[in-house]
Amino acid sequence: MLAPSLKALSIPTLPPIGRCTGTADARMLGIGPDIWLLVRDEGSAESTANFLDTARSSFEVALDMSAAWTRMIISGAHAATVLAKGCGVDLHPREFPAGTCAATAVARMRTIIWRPEGGARYELVVGRSYALSLRDWLVEAAAEYADIKEERP
Repeated sequence: MLAPSLKALSIPTLPPIGRCTGTADARMLGIGPDIWLLVRDEGSAESTANFLDTARSSFEVALDMSAAWTRMIISGAHAATVLAKGCGVDLHPREFPAGTCAATAVARMRTIIWRPEGGARYELVVGRSYALSLRDWLVEAAAEYADIKEERP
C-alpha cells in the first residue's frame, strides 16, 4: 500500500538504517530501527496530506513534523572538517559516502545529517529551537575557511 506513495515521490524503497534514498526534492532517511524521516522541498500541502494518509495505513505512527525542524546545507572543500569540530561521526568519504545519513549531535545539538550525491555537501536538520544556535556555531567553526558558504534550501 505504501509503494505507490513512495513511487510518486521517486523513492524506490524504504532505506536501511544509515542510508538515504530519493531525489533532490524528496529524500527518505533511515534514522533508526523502523524509523524513517521524509525530507521534502516545497511540496504541496495536498501531496503531503496524501502521503501521510497512506503512511498512516502502513505504519504504526506517521507525523508531519515539518514545523519542528530547520534544514541547513553545508558545502565546500572544508565542510567535513568544520562539521567534525562538533560531530562524533566520521565524515570522511570512505566512512560517510554519498547516500549515508546519521542521527547524531553537532555542537551538542541533536541533528540528522546526510550526504547527498555530488561533491562535498552535507545536509542537516535540527530542531527549530536550536537552529540559530547551530547556525552561529557553524559560522564560528567555519571562520578560518573562506570557501564555506551559507546556502538556503
